[in-house]
Amino acid sequence: MLIVFNLIVILLTLGIAYLWSTRGLFSAFLHLLCTIVAGAIAFALWEPLAYMLLDMLPTSGFLRFLQGLSWSIALLVPFILSLIILRVVVDKVASNNTKQLAIVDLVGGGACGLIASCIAMGFLVLGVSYARLSVGLTGYKPIWYSSDKGADGGSLVRTGGLWLPVDRITAGVYHRLSGTTLATGEPLAKWHPDLELAGFAARISPGDGQARNVLTSDDFKVLRAYTVGNTQAGSPVSDLLAYETGGQTISQPYANSSGDNVASGYMAGYVVEFAPGAKEDSKGGQLIVSNGQAALLCARAGADADPTDTIAVYPVAVISQARAEDGDLFGRWRFDAEEVFIASVGGASVVRMSFEFIVPKDYEPIALRIKNTRLELDDAPQATKPKAYTTVRQRDNAIETGSLISGGAEVLFDESEVVVIDGSALGRSLGRDPQPPGVAVSNFLGFTLTRQTARRGLVIEEQGRANAVVGGEGCFSSQELQQGRQTRERTFRVDRFGSASDTELIQVVADQESMPASFLGPIMRTMDTDQPIRLVDSDGNMYDAVGYVYEDGDGVCVRLTPPNPLDGSGDIPKTMSSARTDQKLRLLFLVSKGVEIQYYTVGDKALMKFDPPLVAKSN
Repeated sequence: MLIVFNLIVILLTLGIAYLWSTRGLFSAFLHLLCTIVAGAIAFALWEPLAYMLLDMLPTSGFLRFLQGLSWSIALLVPFILSLIILRVVVDKVASNNTKQLAIVDLVGGGACGLIASCIAMGFLVLGVSYARLSVGLTGYKPIWYSSDKGADGGSLVRTGGLWLPVDRITAGVYHRLSGTTLATGEPLAKWHPDLELAGFAARISPGDGQARNVLTSDDFKVLRAYTVGNTQAGSPVSDLLAYETGGQTISQPYANSSGDNVASGYMAGYVVEFAPGAKEDSKGGQLIVSNGQAALLCARAGADADPTDTIAVYPVAVISQARAEDGDLFGRWRFDAEEVFIASVGGASVVRMSFEFIVPKDYEPIALRIKNTRLELDDAPQATKPKAYTTVRQRDNAIETGSLISGGAEVLFDESEVVVIDGSALGRSLGRDPQPPGVAVSNFLGFTLTRQTARRGLVIEEQGRANAVVGGEGCFSSQELQQGRQTRERTFRVDRFGSASDTELIQVVADQESMPASFLGPIMRTMDTDQPIRLVDSDGNMYDAVGYVYEDGDGVCVRLTPPNPLDGSGDIPKTMSSARTDQKLRLLFLVSKGVEIQYYTVGDKALMKFDPPLVAKSN
């Protein structure tokens, strides 16, 4: 595929160049100016438009794939539209060509056409690199794992590039212009030093790039920062990356994106809290990251430093929760081999991870970028005064005690009207007529759909010998439910939810007035409809309602969207009414397997308290 892609790029570039050589020097020169200006306009609009699209485009449903194309659309559409408009205006203003010597028109027009076509093809290649596509689609990998396994381990380094490196040419042209002729206070070269690498790097993920490559600005925030080593004089990088194994101390191999070994610097760590929207739309609602999906932008230190002298460094390790059932146990996972992907464990609504980077001597961090979304550190006060660890051992002690990340915290709720329930006495099935309190650890739908019908809105995966709903939302008629009941072949039936191996599904009945969680009860009737609905474990970790099963005389509506939890009771498809006897509602919570659930809350009010706690473990 790589050879084919190279040939396509070369043929298109040369073809466009030849076309403009036949139009003459003057026309080709005007087109080159239009192309350069269109590119400048596109880069000026790129980030604002991308962030707007990320907020506007759906995160679930059939069109959810568009969110993964946000950065590509935001780059290519302004470039194409600007170029068309500029060409129309220029053709109107300069409607006549000028005649030169034939050889001048041919050579000069070809030269201008070649530069313009390189820029245009560069935009096309860059646009494709930022799209949520298979990493092997074109065979072109501008950045990949080091081939020198012994020296560099799992470091991401720049590869050889295209035969005709139009992406590097385009990035280089606009990097240069952003600091000179088209200079602004915030040049492109400052915030996108790895422009031709970043889009592809964010696609490096499990399943040949099938995981999410984008986040919105609301999907993560920096909680705190820390450093390891001497931030002024620098420390040996081999000491910063040292770890013990088998009674020996060895150092993790590392190289920067240029393939160079970094001798001196310090380690910068950032504890990041991810909101539910950062999770995958399937795969059990996990958060998955690779070392290509995070980068720390660093500028050369000093008042007289060139503002465009910035670099992007990729993480050497991630610290995260080690086991689903233990919220205070953390592990440090090194990016020291190919295809190391770190996934969150359990089902907590928010996920905390710490990313560690090697900052070269004489550089200082200015921004953190995760899955293409950038957070400037000046906008994160928690990151401007990092905690200093002199040695790696001090940092490791903070990991072991849990103080570095702190997975859970004591949370206080209004318990004035709480109902106390014996969590140990709860069954594992709700049955056809659930009894109070209507809470169970169960993954059964409570009805059956055919696989073909369920795929109309729901994401279905094979788990064991069963078909399971792992995401999506859809409504199904009574007739379709009847068809499902009549289907006997197991491979065609869908009758349960699916989840990751370290999560459990808890269902809470919220229809009957006798149920503590009922939307028809006096407490819920007085509360705002936008209050978050959660389960809380004994460590203070919260689990938002990630879906529901609503039934009435017309059929059933199902929703399971871990990246997009319910905003409150207002997200239920129909208003619950005590005058109707055909309405049934179950709320769905994905929680970490084995944790002890202590509360059911709406906003800051606890409606149920499990004493002893409900253990999230199915039979």
